[in-house]
Amino acid sequence: MINIAIVEDEKSEQERISSFLKRFGAENGVQFNIKLFMSGIAFLDSYKPNYDMVFMDIDMPVINGLETARQLRRLDTYVILFFVTNLAQFAINGYEFDAMDYLLKPLNYMAFSLKLKRAMKKYGMSESYEIMVKTPKGEVRFSSDIVIYVEINMHSILYHTDKGDYRAYGTMKQVIAQFPVGEFALCSSSYFVSLRHVTQIEGYNVYLNDIVLPISRPKRKSFIEALHGYYSAR
Repeated sequence: MINIAIVEDEKSEQERISSFLKRFGAENGVQFNIKLFMSGIAFLDSYKPNYDMVFMDIDMPVINGLETARQLRRLDTYVILFFVTNLAQFAINGYEFDAMDYLLKPLNYMAFSLKLKRAMKKYGMSESYEIMVKTPKGEVRFSSDIVIYVEINMHSILYHTDKGDYRAYGTMKQVIAQFPVGEFALCSSSYFVSLRHVTQIEGYNVYLNDIVLPISRPKRKSFIEALHGYYSAR
C-alpha cells in the first residue's frame, strides 16, 4: 500500500489526480491509500511522516505550494514530491525543495503514468523500505538503507544509522517486521544487522567496518546462511 497526499484547492483537480492513481493502480497491480487536502495549511497542520508521495498544487490561497513545500521539508526529507501547476516556470522553482518532478495542467494520463512509474522505480516502491519509529521527541521516518544495525535491551531499541542513532521502544519482533526480508538478520537476540554492512566474520564476531558485534552460538549458523543468501541473490 502506497500512501498518497493530494494537496489541491480545486475539487475537479483532486478528482482527476485520484482517478489517474486508481487507473494506474488497476493497470499495474498497485494499491494506493489517498488522502485529500484543500489547502497547504490543512495539510501541514495534520502532517505525520507516513506519506510516500505528495502531489502539491502550486497556486493555492493563503500559502502557496512552494511555501507549503518549504515547511514540509522541515518535517519530512524523504517523501516524494510532485508539483502540479498551470505554469512550468513556477514548478522549476520547486526543485529547490527536492521535488521529483512537476505535472502541467491540464493533466494528461500518459505523462502522469510515465512520471509515476519513474518515481516508483527510482525509490523501489513496490516494497516498503522506510522505517517509522516513535522516539521520545516524536515520530521519525528514515530509509532502511541508512541503518547499520539495531540494538535492543529489554524494550529499549536503538537504531544505529550512518546519520546518527534513534532511540525508541518496542520488541525485536516489531523491529524485524519493519525491514525488507533478506537484507537484515539476527546475529544474537540483541542485535539485528544490515547484511550489506558486514565486512568480516571471525569466530563469533561480526565486523561492520570498525564496529564489532558478538554472534551468539544459537544464531551463528542462521546468520551465516542469511549472509550467503543475501550475496547470492545480488
